[in-house]
Amino acid sequence: MTGKAAEDKKTSLGWLWLFLLTIPLYCLLRWFIKWMLLPNYERISSIEIETPRVRTEYKTIMEDDLTKIKGIGPKMDQALRSAGIRTFHELAVVQERKLESILEAANARIVDPSTWKEQARLALRGEWEELEAFQNQL
Repeated sequence: MTGKAAEDKKTSLGWLWLFLLTIPLYCLLRWFIKWMLLPNYERISSIEIETPRVRTEYKTIMEDDLTKIKGIGPKMDQALRSAGIRTFHELAVVQERKLESILEAANARIVDPSTWKEQARLALRGEWEELEAFQNQL
């Protein structure tokens, strides 16, 4: 390479370095100026922006009066509620072993829970006349 060709090569490399330095510097300067002009409240991280604030709503469960079942008094009602049985549906589907353990924990050895499930099913369906007739037969 002689003369003009070598000089052209040096000139083209000079322009290339100029572009490789000025473009990133321009972008960085533009970002910095934009960032400085933003108010402080808009300088929020993207994590805070994208994280939604969820309001938790709890569904209230309607509790039934379990003392309407023959054989369940206030003491037994409290024992059932502390074990998590608060509705006629829960009483109708409870397993026998769990019911026995609840009675044992409440020291209620005299109580006979054999008809509680059937009474709870009748009360759950709202068949109060049938429930009363069934309780009269006991």
